[in-house]
Amino acid sequence: MPTFSLLLKLYSLVSNLQKKVKRFFVFRHEVSLEPVSQKGFSLLEVLITAAIIGLITGIVTFATGPLIT
Repeated sequence: MPTFSLLLKLYSLVSNLQKKVKRFFVFRHEVSLEPVSQKGFSLLEVLITAAIIGLITGIVTFATGPLIT
């Protein structure tokens, strides 16, 4: 199923981007990462992840809209 492989690639892309963002902010001393939950996600990571997922969902919906209707 090509859709599954596309979602897997998007997931790995988001995961790598999260790691890079976290690494960037960890090395900056003036930015403190306050964990939101027990898993240790910071608010910034949650917001960036939500923005990326929303963007991907919007692109997929816009691209497949004419096909579905």
